[in-house]
Parts: sequence; structure tokens; C-alpha cells
Amino acid sequence: MIEPLAIAAGQQLSLEYPVVDWSPQFVDAMKTTIKLTAYIQVGPNPPISLNLGPKATTLEVQMDAQVAMTLYAKLRVLAQNMGWLREE
Repeated sequence: MIEPLAIAAGQQLSLEYPVVDWSPQFVDAMKTTIKLTAYIQVGPNPPISLNLGPKATTLEVQMDAQVAMTLYAKLRVLAQNMGWLREE
């Protein structure tokens, strides 16, 4: 069960455990809002299993589709700078 997290203005949070997978999906039929779900490894490092079944710890972040596209562009630049993608 996902429980809402209230964040105060100016509050900063940092996750102690690493994210092991991401899943994006649309929230609405108009495709204007995106839900980005992070699957977080809580426990042994490295994990005993990469099975991210229903017991996986998750963090869901909702954002406007334009914000999601800006994030994608920034990640693409990072990947190119790291040599993970070919320059086009």
C-alpha cells in the first residue's frame, strides 16, 4: 500500500538506499502527467535477488509531462558525457 508523504516547503530529503529500477507511466488519459516509480533496495548489498515483487520498497513521484521530458533530456546529456551513448 502506497502511503502519501507530506513534504514541507524548503525540506530536502535524501534516500539512504540505492534505486535498483525505474518505471514510468502515464497518470491520466490526456498523457499530461507522469508517475515515475523508483524501486529501492532496502536490505543486503548486493541484493539477494533482483525480484522486485510486491514487497519491493517504492517511491512514486508525479510530474508534468514537460518536466519528465526535461528530465529525459538531462539524462541523455549525462549519458553522452559518460560515453554511454554515441554523439548524434
